[in-house]
Amino acid sequence: MTLPFSRTREDVVDDLERQVSAMKREISSLRRSAAERGSRAYDEVTSRGSHAYDDVAEIVADLLGQLSRRSRPGRREVKRQARIAGAAVRDNPKTTALVGLAALGLAAALLMRR
Repeated sequence: MTLPFSRTREDVVDDLERQVSAMKREISSLRRSAAERGSRAYDEVTSRGSHAYDDVAEIVADLLGQLSRRSRPGRREVKRQARIAGAAVRDNPKTTALVGLAALGLAAALLMRR
């Protein structure tokens, strides 16, 4: 029967090398898992941003319809601003999605404080 402290230096080095190798494999697995989760989260945020853009475009279209019945000069200005905002959202969907999520998070945090 050998005692644990009676092992040779080579046995200890071999054991440590096996542990390091196992840790490297585990880290590699964790990295792959994190990359997959990050990719899924990115896809979800992009999809939600696209849906949010569609919802906002629909609301703006409704508002423009209401304005068209009221006044011509105001309608033109709102339409111009809506085109500028729409172009900004189309050009930067990731930023728009992140800003939207941040705004929702801030609103949720404020509501939770009450």
